[in-house]
Amino acid sequence: QDSLVLYQSIKNAAIKYFSIYKIDISSILSTSSLSLKIFRSNFLDKDIPVLKKSNDTYIRDSYIGGATDYYKLYGENLHYYDVNSLYPFAMIKPMPFEIKNFHKDLSQIELENFFGFALAEIHCPDYINTPVLPFKRNNKTVFPKGKWTGTYFSEELKAVKAIGYEVKLIHGYE
Repeated sequence: QDSLVLYQSIKNAAIKYFSIYKIDISSILSTSSLSLKIFRSNFLDKDIPVLKKSNDTYIRDSYIGGATDYYKLYGENLHYYDVNSLYPFAMIKPMPFEIKNFHKDLSQIELENFFGFALAEIHCPDYINTPVLPFKRNNKTVFPKGKWTGTYFSEELKAVKAIGYEVKLIHGYE
């Protein structure tokens, strides 16, 4: 009975998705890919830009992922702030979606005048007690002090420079 109910449910879903969106769900692997296919084929007026593999690989090197820390829950005279709608707020800020230029040498360009992804030499001074810029080392995410080279989004680099990091741009995509 369970198999028959499951079969009927999938069959009904397939008929409904095809009649409404003209999409054959047998070619879909997940609900996320189904949502994207519906969006692209029915609601998007133009193509989503897709980077060349070499550009994509360069930019993906800048993605490290989130960090999770555990702290003992204790404090005195504290205020608690809850940030609502941070994701929609971030979405109204500029984000790169089209590559303008690849700069083989960014040594003469000031970070403040650059928007994009760059390979940079980073120096986190010893006086910074809690380093905030992540780096992948031996497939682990670390937050080092000292010097290293990594690929980062320019706005991350501007934020850490403001708290004392030294940043030297090497090359990158504007």
